[in-house]
Amino acid sequence: MIKVDWTFATDTAVGERSGIRVGDLDALGSRAREVHADLVQAREKGQLGFWDLAAREADAKSVREAAKRIRGEFEWLVVLGIGGSSLGLRTILDAFCPPSPFTGRKGCKVLVLDNIDPERLERLDERIDWKTAAVNVVSKSGNTPETAAQFIWMR
Repeated sequence: MIKVDWTFATDTAVGERSGIRVGDLDALGSRAREVHADLVQAREKGQLGFWDLAAREADAKSVREAAKRIRGEFEWLVVLGIGGSSLGLRTILDAFCPPSPFTGRKGCKVLVLDNIDPERLERLDERIDWKTAAVNVVSKSGNTPETAAQFIWMR
Protein backbone atom coordinates (compact mmCIF):
# COMPACT_ATOMS: atom_id res chain seq x y z
CA MET A 1 0.00 0.00 0.00
CA ILE A 2 1.22 3.48 -0.84
CA LYS A 3 0.71 6.19 1.75
CA VAL A 4 1.20 9.87 0.95
CA ASP A 5 2.09 12.19 3.82
CA TRP A 6 0.82 15.69 3.01
CA THR A 7 1.77 17.14 6.41
CA PHE A 8 4.23 19.72 5.15
CA ALA A 9 2.16 20.70 2.10
CA THR A 10 -0.93 21.75 4.06
CA ASP A 11 -2.10 25.27 4.78
CA THR A 12 -1.39 24.78 8.49
CA ALA A 13 2.27 24.00 7.73
CA VAL A 14 3.12 26.47 4.96
CA GLY A 15 0.42 29.10 5.21
CA GLU A 16 -3.09 29.62 4.03
CA ARG A 17 -2.14 31.14 0.65
CA SER A 18 0.34 28.42 -0.32
CA GLY A 19 -0.79 25.23 1.34
CA ILE A 20 -3.41 22.63 0.53
CA ARG A 21 -6.49 22.67 2.76
CA VAL A 22 -6.92 19.37 4.60
CA GLY A 23 -10.66 19.39 3.89
CA ASP A 24 -9.93 19.57 0.16
CA LEU A 25 -7.72 16.49 0.42
CA ASP A 26 -10.37 14.59 2.34
CA ALA A 27 -12.92 15.43 -0.34
CA LEU A 28 -10.68 13.89 -3.00
CA GLY A 29 -10.78 10.45 -1.36
CA SER A 30 -14.01 9.27 -3.01
CA ARG A 31 -12.94 10.60 -6.42
CA ALA A 32 -9.57 8.84 -6.10
CA ARG A 33 -11.38 5.56 -5.39
CA GLU A 34 -13.55 6.09 -8.51
CA VAL A 35 -10.50 6.74 -10.68
CA HIS A 36 -8.78 3.66 -9.26
CA ALA A 37 -11.83 1.51 -10.03
CA ASP A 38 -11.89 2.87 -13.61
CA LEU A 39 -8.21 2.03 -14.03
CA VAL A 40 -8.68 -1.50 -12.71
CA GLN A 41 -11.59 -2.02 -15.11
CA ALA A 42 -9.61 -0.66 -18.08
CA ARG A 43 -6.70 -2.94 -17.15
CA GLU A 44 -8.97 -5.98 -17.01
CA LYS A 45 -10.27 -5.11 -20.51
CA GLY A 46 -6.69 -4.94 -21.81
CA GLN A 47 -6.86 -1.19 -22.49
CA LEU A 48 -3.78 -0.28 -20.45
CA GLY A 49 -0.86 -2.02 -22.11
CA PHE A 50 1.68 -0.25 -19.94
CA TRP A 51 0.20 -1.55 -16.68
CA ASP A 52 1.69 -5.03 -16.91
CA LEU A 53 4.69 -4.10 -19.03
CA ALA A 54 7.24 -5.10 -16.40
CA ALA A 55 5.79 -8.63 -16.25
CA ARG A 56 5.94 -9.25 -20.00
CA GLU A 57 8.97 -11.54 -20.11
CA ALA A 58 9.12 -11.90 -23.92
CA ASP A 59 9.27 -8.13 -24.33
CA ALA A 60 11.89 -7.82 -21.60
CA LYS A 61 14.01 -10.48 -23.30
CA SER A 62 13.79 -8.65 -26.65
CA VAL A 63 14.82 -5.38 -25.02
CA ARG A 64 17.78 -7.04 -23.25
CA GLU A 65 18.94 -8.60 -26.53
CA ALA A 66 18.65 -5.29 -28.40
CA ALA A 67 20.52 -3.47 -25.61
CA LYS A 68 23.31 -6.06 -25.68
CA ARG A 69 23.63 -5.74 -29.46
CA ILE A 70 23.67 -1.93 -29.32
CA ARG A 71 26.29 -1.93 -26.54
CA GLY A 72 28.48 -4.26 -28.55
CA GLU A 73 28.17 -2.63 -31.97
CA PHE A 74 27.74 1.12 -31.42
CA GLU A 75 29.53 3.96 -29.68
CA TRP A 76 26.36 6.07 -29.40
CA LEU A 77 22.68 5.53 -28.71
CA VAL A 78 20.80 8.64 -29.83
CA VAL A 79 17.22 8.76 -28.61
CA LEU A 80 14.78 11.02 -30.45
CA GLY A 81 11.70 12.06 -28.50
CA ILE A 82 9.89 15.03 -27.02
CA GLY A 83 8.17 15.50 -23.65
CA GLY A 84 6.91 12.27 -22.11
CA SER A 85 8.74 10.25 -24.74
CA SER A 86 12.10 11.44 -23.39
CA LEU A 87 11.44 12.25 -19.73
CA GLY A 88 11.65 8.67 -18.44
CA LEU A 89 15.04 8.07 -19.99
CA ARG A 90 16.26 11.50 -18.88
CA THR A 91 15.23 10.68 -15.32
CA ILE A 92 17.12 7.38 -15.38
CA LEU A 93 20.22 9.02 -16.86
CA ASP A 94 20.10 11.82 -14.27
CA ALA A 95 19.77 9.29 -11.47
CA PHE A 96 22.43 6.79 -12.53
CA CYS A 97 24.95 8.59 -14.74
CA PRO A 98 27.58 11.08 -13.63
CA PRO A 99 27.03 14.78 -14.47
CA SER A 100 29.46 14.49 -17.41
CA PRO A 101 28.44 11.08 -18.72
CA PHE A 102 30.93 11.02 -21.60
CA THR A 103 34.10 11.83 -19.64
CA GLY A 104 36.22 8.74 -19.30
CA ARG A 105 33.27 6.46 -19.86
CA LYS A 106 33.62 3.14 -21.62
CA GLY A 107 30.85 1.59 -23.65
CA CYS A 108 27.90 3.09 -25.44
CA LYS A 109 27.14 6.74 -24.78
CA VAL A 110 23.45 7.69 -24.54
CA LEU A 111 22.22 11.03 -25.83
CA VAL A 112 18.60 12.16 -25.58
CA LEU A 113 17.68 14.60 -28.32
CA ASP A 114 14.53 16.25 -26.99
CA ASN A 115 14.27 19.40 -29.04
CA ILE A 116 14.69 20.63 -32.60
CA ASP A 117 17.10 23.50 -31.98
CA PRO A 118 19.07 23.79 -35.26
CA GLU A 119 22.30 24.84 -33.51
CA ARG A 120 22.16 21.84 -31.20
CA LEU A 121 21.49 19.54 -34.14
CA GLU A 122 24.46 21.04 -36.00
CA ARG A 123 26.78 20.55 -32.99
CA LEU A 124 25.52 17.00 -32.65
CA ASP A 125 26.18 16.33 -36.32
CA GLU A 126 29.76 17.61 -35.92
CA ARG A 127 30.38 15.46 -32.84
CA ILE A 128 28.96 12.09 -33.82
CA ASP A 129 30.16 9.70 -36.49
CA TRP A 130 26.74 8.39 -37.53
CA LYS A 131 28.24 5.09 -38.64
CA THR A 132 28.86 4.40 -34.93
CA ALA A 133 25.40 5.46 -33.73
CA ALA A 134 22.18 3.57 -33.13
CA VAL A 135 19.04 5.69 -33.21
CA ASN A 136 15.89 5.01 -31.20
CA VAL A 137 12.79 7.03 -32.17
CA VAL A 138 10.21 7.32 -29.37
CA SER A 139 6.72 8.67 -29.93
CA LYS A 140 3.67 7.40 -28.08
CA SER A 141 1.29 8.68 -30.74
CA GLY A 142 3.54 8.08 -33.74
CA ASN A 143 2.80 11.52 -35.16
CA THR A 144 4.58 14.01 -32.88
CA PRO A 145 5.75 16.82 -35.21
CA GLU A 146 8.98 17.56 -33.34
CA THR A 147 10.02 13.92 -33.23
CA ALA A 148 9.15 13.56 -36.92
CA ALA A 149 11.29 16.65 -37.65
CA GLN A 150 14.19 15.15 -35.68
CA PHE A 151 13.89 11.91 -37.63
CA ILE A 152 13.69 13.70 -40.99
CA TRP A 153 16.76 15.78 -40.09
CA MET A 154 18.66 12.71 -38.98
CA ARG A 155 17.70 10.62 -41.98
